[in-house]
Amino acid sequence: MPAYTVVAPAVSGLTLVGGADVMVVFATDAAQAKEIAASKYDSDGACWASATVTAIAADADFEGWTFQIVIGGGCGTGNDEPATFTYVGTAANNTIDEIAAQLVILLNAHADIAGAAYNTTTQVLTIAETTDGLGDQTVEVTITPPDGKADIASLVSTIVDGGAAADALKVTLPADAAVIPIVALTAKSA
Repeated sequence: MPAYTVVAPAVSGLTLVGGADVMVVFATDAAQAKEIAASKYDSDGACWASATVTAIAADADFEGWTFQIVIGGGCGTGNDEPATFTYVGTAANNTIDEIAAQLVILLNAHADIAGAAYNTTTQVLTIAETTDGLGDQTVEVTITPPDGKADIASLVSTIVDGGAAADALKVTLPADAAVIPIVALTAKSA
């Protein structure tokens, strides 16, 4: 059964019981969500009947999400510079597989990387292959939602880094079927 936010309309002179103007409910559909909200209080039931109802669901895709990979060093003319690669999901590239393909293009465009690759079955993004000589470097991978101020660390799985120079740098990205988190509503508790 889905969850819904039910937001009462702004009606001049209306006093809602307890001052509540938002409810989070479980219901079969939007119509039933309004009914359960309206049934909560006798005095303002009619107000809830004309409320705005929005289904609470995971985000549909990674459009607008920022994927960033930072290699801590080993790049550049002195082999001591960090390198940053950033891709923001678009309407055309909004699944993990599509975004990973764009990251591979960005990585391989760098002068010090030629072996970046992505495995669509295991979701493993090879940031630098063994032949790139960057395996002893550290890697930071962040995935940040649209308008987000911080990344969602739980979306990034295993990172393989900091080994020997002849090792590969790798990260396991979320599966295409992963639940994409979203903030459905911000509210203040009573």
